[in-house]
Amino acid sequence: MEQSLDNTQEGVELLDVTDIISDNTIFIQIAAYRDSELKKTLRDCIVKAAFPQNLVFSICWQHA
Repeated sequence: MEQSLDNTQEGVELLDVTDIISDNTIFIQIAAYRDSELKKTLRDCIVKAAFPQNLVFSICWQHA
């Protein structure tokens, strides 16, 4: 059974990264399984970045 993907999932907008990638972009891809620390990890990345506007996150967060 094939399911179509729309542009939102649980209130989170999915972006086409080609619209936001530049020469200064740092692409961070995280796969997390039942990781209760994921939100803290993301916050830490953003806070410690010299140029947080250059960070692009791709996250696969599996709860179960």
